[in-house]
Amino acid sequence: MIKAPVFANSIAKLPSRETIDKFNLLMGKAKAFDKISEAQIPSEEDSEEVAPKKIKN
Repeated sequence: MIKAPVFANSIAKLPSRETIDKFNLLMGKAKAFDKISEAQIPSEEDSEEVAPKKIKN
C-alpha cells in the first residue's frame, strides 16, 4: 500500500486546490504570452535583411 506523504512540523498552511488551479492557469497564460512575444522578435538572421549593411573602407 502506497501512502501519501505526511506534512508535519509545518507552520504554513498548504494552498487550496482552487488557488493552485488559478496559479496554474496564470502560468499557462504567461507561457503562451512568452511564445507570442518570442515569435514577434526578429532573429539575427531576419534583422540582417532589414538593417542596412555596413560598407568597409
